[in-house]
Amino acid sequence: MLIIAGLLFSIASSFLAYFSSYAILFGLYLVTCIGSGCFHPCAASLVNNLVPERRSLLMAIFAAAGSLGLATSQLTFTQIHALFEGQTYFLALPAIGLSGLLLVYPFPQVQQKASSEHASLTDFMSFFKNPSLRFLYFSQVANQSILWGTIFILPDTLKVLGHTEWICYGGGHFCFILGAACMMIPGGYLADFYSPRQVMLYGSLISFVTFYFLLFSGGISLPIVLAALFILGATLSLMNPIAVSLGNRLE
Repeated sequence: MLIIAGLLFSIASSFLAYFSSYAILFGLYLVTCIGSGCFHPCAASLVNNLVPERRSLLMAIFAAAGSLGLATSQLTFTQIHALFEGQTYFLALPAIGLSGLLLVYPFPQVQQKASSEHASLTDFMSFFKNPSLRFLYFSQVANQSILWGTIFILPDTLKVLGHTEWICYGGGHFCFILGAACMMIPGGYLADFYSPRQVMLYGSLISFVTFYFLLFSGGISLPIVLAALFILGATLSLMNPIAVSLGNRLE
């Protein structure tokens, strides 16, 4: 039910084009993010328990599919907004249709520990007593701050650096997210073959170098910028599914 609720809440972003008030835009985007918060942990947990011995790979496939949608989202929204003169409401239809499908789809039942207690904040805080989970949590806060901050500021950054309009308004975003989509499945294999910790460590180091390279990329040729965006997206986005899988494994 939370997965379905998350999908339905997320359609709020389909109506952003109809308003100019910052308060309304804030509210619509807040509802969208609440929907994302409902959907992703629940869906990731379901995926993690389908085939326990292949958790990293399945999480990588799950995240890669989402990344393909995210990669095309900015281009899709801007093109539809231009072609249909601002009418973007029908972008909500796929999520509504998928929610209806999930209502009748027979997902396999996952065996869980029986408990008479309701979930509480105490349960959440108990995870912080485990040093590994605690460090993993804060590493994800840092990683996601950089990842989403980069996504939101990317069009303005590319414009300031003097790149062409199609790169600033969708092309750069596409390369960034495409890198994430292409690397997640190989990253899942690497995490299963070596260790999630090693994959996360080397991915963080590569993303660190690439991030600062892009900040000083004014005047650099277009193919190099697109390649750097691809690499940055691949290394930054890889952390989340690997960390979620590692957290499930630790707990």
